[in-house]
Amino acid sequence: GNERRWQGRGRRLLKQPRRSAVCGNRTFWRSLGVILLLILLFDGLYLYRSWSTLMTAGTAQAQLLAQTVVESLASNHEDEQKIRNQLQKIAFGSVHYAQFVHQGEVRVDIRSPEVLNLDLEPLGTDQLRPQTQRLWTDGLLLVDTITPLSDSHGYIRVGVSLNTVLWGILQETAFVAGVSLAALLGLSLLLAAWLLWRTRHRTETSSSPEEAPAIAWIMPDLSPAVVRLNGFLIDDSQKMIITDDGHSLTLPPKEYCLIRFLASQPGRVFSEEEIRRELWPEDRSMTRKDTTHYIYLLRKRLRENGVQPDLIENVRGHGYKISI
Repeated sequence: GNERRWQGRGRRLLKQPRRSAVCGNRTFWRSLGVILLLILLFDGLYLYRSWSTLMTAGTAQAQLLAQTVVESLASNHEDEQKIRNQLQKIAFGSVHYAQFVHQGEVRVDIRSPEVLNLDLEPLGTDQLRPQTQRLWTDGLLLVDTITPLSDSHGYIRVGVSLNTVLWGILQETAFVAGVSLAALLGLSLLLAAWLLWRTRHRTETSSSPEEAPAIAWIMPDLSPAVVRLNGFLIDDSQKMIITDDGHSLTLPPKEYCLIRFLASQPGRVFSEEEIRRELWPEDRSMTRKDTTHYIYLLRKRLRENGVQPDLIENVRGHGYKISI
């Protein structure tokens, strides 16, 4: 009968919802939080590096394009038609505008429809120097490059779109996010599987009939769910304690589980780890203070109801036992 009772208890524990061993476990959520933080940190560093690399490459391309136009013009700065033809050759695709400005006057201005309203004030001769900046206009990110001519009286201004760079960054972000999500999901499943295995292994160990202690202090004339101790009975069917003078005491679930566990083998010393596993089988975050607190509450409640105060004895350095 005792063996069947312990086997039944083990089966009930094994049939508990698996999600409680994972979703209700603080270790799982703390570990998942650390994993998520590390993934986000790695993703941030990776995307920042990709952004910097692509932006640098796009800016260098715009500068090279403007410098090529300037070099092709050489000393023919007065031939506006030639300059227009040169600028028209490059003003397509990602190039949204190309200007030739001489002595503060715009001589050639070629633009795409997207930047017709963009205000590009000509620079004075005292402002002529190589310049590169980024401009946002109507959903376009442009690299604005100013390259002075060799006579220092004019310059070529070119605006190259970086939207292709942005699109590349978005694709890179989507790829990294997908990989990170897959990694997070995989690690979460591995962590959950490990927690389930550990819970099942601990439950099977505690409910094994070879290791489960037999309850020797069972009175043959009472039901198997009644255990007699010095001065009172534990009625497991009604979940209450009945003293010899007939007074009944109903304990909170954890306190009842504690005395029922200690009373399973009166005189045997149960370690704090054994008590913690019994009271909180799926929560590894509980500490020695929690065990001590419940021992204190149980002793106080028993003492208030006339049960001998030294019933639960502390064996220093080992644990607790029921005195017999």
